[in-house]
Amino acid sequence: MSAYERRKGKTWERKVARILSDATGLDIRRSADQSRLGSDAPDVLAPGVWLECQAANAKNCNPAAKLAQGEEATDGRPVVAVCKQDRHKPTATMRMRTAAVLWGVVDLGIREAGPVVTLALDDFVRMYALLYGEQQ
Repeated sequence: MSAYERRKGKTWERKVARILSDATGLDIRRSADQSRLGSDAPDVLAPGVWLECQAANAKNCNPAAKLAQGEEATDGRPVVAVCKQDRHKPTATMRMRTAAVLWGVVDLGIREAGPVVTLALDDFVRMYALLYGEQQ
């Protein structure tokens, strides 16, 4: 990975952290532990979810592939892949069960993680803020 790609990724992680922090009033920030395996720590430290961020061109940005590695993070939190593809609006991709929790649905009867759901990042941020925000 080139220095440009690493810088682009870090900038996107900081932006995602700032967007969520502004929406919730919580101290959400980029993980400082970036010299690690992807399974050791999330890209952005946020309560309740394991946020993996990716900024890439359209052919190299596959949030479903990140989710296919496992439905839950090593600490049990659900994984949300926040992806910004060149010339596209950013998205948040997660499993159906995770989306149900964010929508406030108590029990859908979903025993497994379910299919992959992709939302506009703005919609994900609104749902996340309703669930975790201090400004209610």
